[in-house]
Amino acid sequence: MKRIAVVIFALGLTACAARSKYQPPAGNTAYGSYPFKQIVPQSNPPRVLEGVVVLLPDTVMLTMGGKSCVGSGTRNGNSFAYSCGDVSFSFGKESPLRQNSFRVPTVVWRMQRVCMTYTTSRTTGAEQCSRWGQERVESRQIVSGTLSFLPR
Repeated sequence: MKRIAVVIFALGLTACAARSKYQPPAGNTAYGSYPFKQIVPQSNPPRVLEGVVVLLPDTVMLTMGGKSCVGSGTRNGNSFAYSCGDVSFSFGKESPLRQNSFRVPTVVWRMQRVCMTYTTSRTTGAEQCSRWGQERVESRQIVSGTLSFLPR
């Protein structure tokens, strides 16, 4: 009798442990509209990406700033790709809300050490920096990240 109780207890414990790791299959995606607001702090001033992702049984639709985005096909057949002006988005076909990314070009300002004054060596004739300073330099870079969806 004790052996049966131990076996039943072990089966129950295994079932509970398996249930806690359960992830719903990708086919159970909740279709509907998912608004997002993503701040890109790396740009100066910080850029705000705001829009809505609409999940349908066979596709993903995207609007940003009230305008529809242009679908640019699929990448490797595993994701939906969109272009919204200079911002590009990608959504995985299996789980678009979890597997997504954005890429946005930004201008970043940074300080760079530069030579302010040069002198010429009397012996070799080579130019040498005699005074260093800091200069603000514009740098263009692509920032990428994952969308954060707003609560519904």
